[in-house]
Amino acid sequence: MSGRGACQEVVMKDPDITRLPVLTCWPEDGGPFVTLPVIQTRSLTQIRNVGLYRMQVLNPR
Repeated sequence: MSGRGACQEVVMKDPDITRLPVLTCWPEDGGPFVTLPVIQTRSLTQIRNVGLYRMQVLNPR
């Protein structure tokens, strides 16, 4: 199969992560966090790494 998937039917030109239900799990958290997103990074020497980390939502972008 090829083509565009149903997930590509809606494209946000100016995405806003604050529109998603992001939780603040603990009373002393610094704010809302996305828990266990898959983060892909690449070093300057082109070595790739994939990890699961908490990501804090600081602003809409």
